Amino acid sequence: MRETVEDTRNGPENARIPVVAIGASAGGLTPLEQFFSHAPEKAGWCYIVIQHLSPDYRSVMDELLGRKTGLKIKHIENGIKIEPDTIFLNRPNTGSVLEGDVFRTFVYGKDDQVPHLPIDSLFASLATRATEKTVAVVLSGSGSDGASGAQLMHAAGGALVVQNPAEADFPSMPRAILSLGIHDRVLDAADIPGAIQDIFETGIRYAPSPLAAEADLNKEIFRVLEKQHNLDFTSYKETNVQRRITRRQHLRGIGDMNDYLTLLREEPEAVNELYQDLLIGVTQFYRDPEAIADLRRNVLDKFAQDFDSEAPVRVWVAGCASGEEAYTIGMEMAEAMRAAGNTRGFRIIATDVHRQSIDRASTGRYTEDQVENVPEHLRTRYFDRRGKHFLIVPNLRQKIIFSVHDTLTDPPFLDLDLVSCRNLLIYLREKA
Repeated sequence: MRETVEDTRNGPENARIPVVAIGASAGGLTPLEQFFSHAPEKAGWCYIVIQHLSPDYRSVMDELLGRKTGLKIKHIENGIKIEPDTIFLNRPNTGSVLEGDVFRTFVYGKDDQVPHLPIDSLFASLATRATEKTVAVVLSGSGSDGASGAQLMHAAGGALVVQNPAEADFPSMPRAILSLGIHDRVLDAADIPGAIQDIFETGIRYAPSPLAAEADLNKEIFRVLEKQHNLDFTSYKETNVQRRITRRQHLRGIGDMNDYLTLLREEPEAVNELYQDLLIGVTQFYRDPEAIADLRRNVLDKFAQDFDSEAPVRVWVAGCASGEEAYTIGMEMAEAMRAAGNTRGFRIIATDVHRQSIDRASTGRYTEDQVENVPEHLRTRYFDRRGKHFLIVPNLRQKIIFSVHDTLTDPPFLDLDLVSCRNLLIYLREKA
């Protein structure tokens, strides 16, 4: 099953209005008030605030924020367009996505997966718009809602600003983003609007340097990386690579990219830092539950109904990162076989070019926040709890082989029944 992020709705109409999407949950009122007390009211931005709201909750957020800002405040309705200098608030028990500059909403049903992840849904939809005019903000909240959608935004080149966990009453959501290493800024809530203005006005993450204009700075940096680590980054999306380069340059306290290139040429450790930053690989269990349900229904169940074949099902998960996708497919495959009463075995080959990600995936060890999206009955069946961590049970772990492999250059695996590239293709540029 393959997933790509295509810029199919980045037309002039869509790119005209900058969007600031804000995710908040428990403890979110105070940082929202601090944010909007300092947010510009005539910058032309559209603010979208997504909170966790119970079905019977009567929100007074519009009244509370109206005391802190002169911005127009509206509730999201299906089919309405975004507007500048306006705050849009989500309704209880309703998910919202942005298609171009139009809101689409859907009501959560009783059979939908719990917990609902409305922040993930919105953030993921923003990956298709003009990313230089899109910023996601994660404020106080419990759990990890927003982390999955943020990864898609990051892969598409969007900016991500996170509230300082030390300031947040419930730091789980900010920490979930920080653990991924995909954020651009970490700030107190009152300082976030200024950072967004800097991102929108200066475009600092993608600003060309003199050397970039004359001799393609990225190619020079790629040569240094390839020489030391034997890995070609030219197939990766340019905005993603540039963002990581700029982030690592600033962490080194270097203001000029020419100076940073000089550092890379002189210090192998600086090259290694950049290499690790470029290849940070993480995903989530049951990321995009609808896609997993489609995979189960249309593919895995059909494997399980094939009683004529004795050969084990062979699956390749390319770009497996920290292992969650491979284990998710493994759990669903095991459940499909269990439901069908089929003793047919299966083998999953999970690969990634990043050695540290493979080492982490191989342990099968995850935190409580990381397994939050796993349905409870599967968490009980396929994990052993050890203190604050959950370990994949040996019976499932033994069915998955983790290996370092460069999908872009190494020979592919043979005799496969299924190839999953969901966590790989989103990082690669399209080829003509």
